[in-house]
Amino acid sequence: MSLPSFVKATPPASGPVPDWSELQQDLLVGIFSKLELPDLVYAGAVCMPWRLSYLAVRRFGLCSPNQSPYLVYSSGDRDTNTATLHNLSTDKKYHCSLPDPPFRSRYVIGASHSWLVTIDEQCNLHLLNPITRDQISLPPARTMTGLSPRFTGDGILSGYYIDGLCLKHKRSIPRDPRVFYETEFARLHLYKKAILNADPSRGDFTVLLIHRPAEHLSFVRSGDTKWTWIDANEHCRLYEDFFYDEDDRLFYAIRGTGEIHTIDLSGPSPVVNVILKPVSSVVIGTRYILRAPWGDILYVFRNYGPLPPEALRELDIEESEEDDSEVDEIVVHKVDFAKQKIRKMKHLRDHALFIGFNRTFMLHTKDFPNLRPNCVYISDDNTSSIFCSPLSGRKMSCLNLGDGTLTDMWFSDSLLHWPPPIWFRPSC
Repeated sequence: MSLPSFVKATPPASGPVPDWSELQQDLLVGIFSKLELPDLVYAGAVCMPWRLSYLAVRRFGLCSPNQSPYLVYSSGDRDTNTATLHNLSTDKKYHCSLPDPPFRSRYVIGASHSWLVTIDEQCNLHLLNPITRDQISLPPARTMTGLSPRFTGDGILSGYYIDGLCLKHKRSIPRDPRVFYETEFARLHLYKKAILNADPSRGDFTVLLIHRPAEHLSFVRSGDTKWTWIDANEHCRLYEDFFYDEDDRLFYAIRGTGEIHTIDLSGPSPVVNVILKPVSSVVIGTRYILRAPWGDILYVFRNYGPLPPEALRELDIEESEEDDSEVDEIVVHKVDFAKQKIRKMKHLRDHALFIGFNRTFMLHTKDFPNLRPNCVYISDDNTSSIFCSPLSGRKMSCLNLGDGTLTDMWFSDSLLHWPPPIWFRPSC
């Protein structure tokens, strides 16, 4: 097997060729701990001594904390089982051969803790690590509240009935007439976004899912055989984004009105508390939430295209003289829980912000020179557009919060738009 690209092996003009497998383990561990995770995994496949050093780095959490962000997509010049990981910092591309179902057949609605949350053509969810190739199947879609499969006379799944969910009575309510989606469209309509609270390769984990109708929440823990719908109170709907805080072990979720909830899934029943009251009567566009590296919780508003005048006024956005229906409106706010208000921000302390289907995250640009400070990196997560035109072009762009300039990002002529490309940041 040839050596990975980070090893510069130039043997002398005469004499024996070095045996790289005989490098001391402490030296290898020191080298491996500075690598990007894809290079680290490749290095671990070179020979058994390197494999042992790789395992030591992973076991003791010695990987470099400065892992670059990637765009994950399917390439037209590769087979259907291959995912391309495009490093935004180095422009290097990794082509990862993955297990079935084919990557190009999946819908990807989440990325966190080195794992993608994917949906197969039968509407079932799978966790997929594109670097290690590990895969975990989650409980089938038919175990979700309000979802009923329909089969043909030959016993083949044809699609799902998607019923309404009543929080007041804590049960599903069949619509009249019942709403049926063929499998091809059921996954596009049903699922909005998903995150994990931990790396499944390290032990127990929880997956939290936003789904329709009405953007409810359901979750599954490792070992569960079915999905659990969160029906803690009548406000547990219209969710748009969330994150997990490892310090207080709570999920933070934001609704379409800007209302923020904490969700405790550590006990026998979910506990939901309101920590920010609604800040907007305008339920338009989408919202993201994250904890910034310096500790503040940030509220990010995004509208797919221009906003009506009343929304501009309420959201404190300056009206543009240009009429460009392709330009998203994006505003970043800091949340003041004491005053129950949000305050508009015009800079990100030299960080870059990544929004889309991924877990919303920020990186300091001093660690990644090719990233632009105080900019928002945008991928396309407009589920309404994806439902109507799943194979249409998906745009990736970069918005400078300082001067408002929007730059389209180009990655490769072979980039395909299904599944929708997603930001991804690996972790050890």
